Amino acid sequence: MTPEVEARLNEEAQRLGVTFPPMGRTPRRWWRMWKVPTGPVLDLPSDSGKAVRQRIVAAARSAIIFSLPFHILGTVCSALVPWAMGRALDTVIATGLSRAFAVDAGLFVLIVVLMAVGDATGHIGQSAVYNAAALTPRRALGHRTASRARALSRSHSTGDIVAVVSTDTRATGQYGELIAEGLSAIASVSLIAYLMLSQSVTMGLLVLFGVPLSLMILAAVSRPLEKRQEKARDEEASLTTVCADAVQGLRILRGIGGEKSYAAAYHRQSEAVRAASVHVAGPIALLTTIRVAVPLILSVLIVGVGATLVYRGQLSSGQLLSYYGYAIYLRYPMWIAKQFFEGWARVRVATRRIAQLCAVPPDIANTARPHSDEGEASTTDIAWEDAQLRIDHNDLNLKPRLITGLVTPKPALGQAIARAYGYVDETADFHIDSVAASDLSYDTVRSHIVLSEASPQVFSGTLRDDLLAAQATIPTAQGVTENIRRLILDSASNTEDTVIIPAPHPRDGELLRALSWAHADDVLSSLPGGLDGYLNEKGRNLSGGQRQRVVLARAYATNAPILILVDPTSALDSHTEARIGADLQSARGGRTTLVVTQSPHLLRHCDEIVVLDTHGVEIARGTYDDIADSIERIAGKKEGGTQ
Repeated sequence: MTPEVEARLNEEAQRLGVTFPPMGRTPRRWWRMWKVPTGPVLDLPSDSGKAVRQRIVAAARSAIIFSLPFHILGTVCSALVPWAMGRALDTVIATGLSRAFAVDAGLFVLIVVLMAVGDATGHIGQSAVYNAAALTPRRALGHRTASRARALSRSHSTGDIVAVVSTDTRATGQYGELIAEGLSAIASVSLIAYLMLSQSVTMGLLVLFGVPLSLMILAAVSRPLEKRQEKARDEEASLTTVCADAVQGLRILRGIGGEKSYAAAYHRQSEAVRAASVHVAGPIALLTTIRVAVPLILSVLIVGVGATLVYRGQLSSGQLLSYYGYAIYLRYPMWIAKQFFEGWARVRVATRRIAQLCAVPPDIANTARPHSDEGEASTTDIAWEDAQLRIDHNDLNLKPRLITGLVTPKPALGQAIARAYGYVDETADFHIDSVAASDLSYDTVRSHIVLSEASPQVFSGTLRDDLLAAQATIPTAQGVTENIRRLILDSASNTEDTVIIPAPHPRDGELLRALSWAHADDVLSSLPGGLDGYLNEKGRNLSGGQRQRVVLARAYATNAPILILVDPTSALDSHTEARIGADLQSARGGRTTLVVTQSPHLLRHCDEIVVLDTHGVEIARGTYDDIADSIERIAGKKEGGTQ
């Protein structure tokens, strides 16, 4: 934490009357496996859940190998505690408080210390395993969903995507944790069986037959659990979708009085989730019963058989104590077995869902599809500022260095043309001068052609970062102390606003001009901190008109050689539209710009206007004054069609 950040946090704490609690020392450097995953994103397979599990385990391999020896040390020492106690008891009975007893007592203490070291370090290792097995695939899925947002929105509901990224990756993390624990439990049970067999074959056979039989029963019970968990997970995803839809349309719901309808839908889906959860509870309860009952039954058998052997003189008192301790200890491996089978059912469902999500292809692959063997067409031959765009199927030309208004009788037609120029899907059939867009990669085209669609998409973060978009500086990771202090301040403020830390950017002047051209100056004044002010998720702390103007300012701030705007003022009043139109030339004059709109306040300031008919055929082209009649005729058709 820098001194500037610390001073700002202390200032905010003083304003809120908050006192930070004392903080313990934290390491200056963390081992790599305990850090949040960074670097190249994990490439998750899409062919099967099994392949996903294998890839995740491979990603967590280093952490598992690190934690496994410590887990084994802790569990083996735990299993040896009853042996050491029984040995010490036999020694003190035979020799009293002798040197031999002191040696056995020292051995007992050593085993307990090693057990503590193994357990503590093993749990630290578990954190590393969870990071690798949960956060790594979660990060990979985040990147994948961001690059396939349009395609995924057609194949998966919002709730399903959220469930995959959050719930399912949590299941993979828990599964990864159980690998080391399961192997260490096997090692400890094997040791107990050996110790018991070496002293009494009868007692050893009880463990050798009892534990595997219990595992077989647990495996049989876990089979129906998988289907029930899959059903419960689907219902939870549907409930998340209901909630997400309500949050997105909260203003509309309140405006039309739809709260009761939403409450009814939420109630119905909540009941479905509850019913599915109750259905899952049966097998889980049976697994828990077996996990608790088996060690108790073994304890009764071991104590009963052991007492008989002691009575016959075939077993010492210390050995009986050890056997009883072994039986009690078996609760731990049985608990691990129960967790493993329950987690196994859950992770099979989770990885299948992850594979299904990963199988959704992007609308456009980021690779060129050349018509020759020369690879991607060279972009050095394209002067993007002076390039002419042409849609092939209707021969629609977009002239360079002009602001062109596009008027269509149907909004869907204008949007389709804008998306064709914006290279949104594989069906785009346009040329940049003589180069086909299909001969260029997606990133190449979209780095020069920026599309700003009608629905304003505002992201959480500072206003500055929202305007900078892809050019925003990636924030440095916050330390533990800073994170805790920020959480304390966020809780004390009782608002969604976060602590404002000024972070000037070299492009601040350009951003302020873009906001001015978009007439979004009121956004600056409404957010505490101006450009450093925080926008909530989807810009919920802004009005609809403010969000649209922020998006327009972001489009201006890209300084793109070619900019495409779709209905950029549809949520604004005519007075604001007129002011934005008056500044259109200042913002984009001399650069290729397409404005899909029917607003006369914007069209009057375009260099050229193109009017299309219902089939997408050009019927007029010229200035606003030259073709005003054609514009009014097409606009009249649209109004007539919507009445």
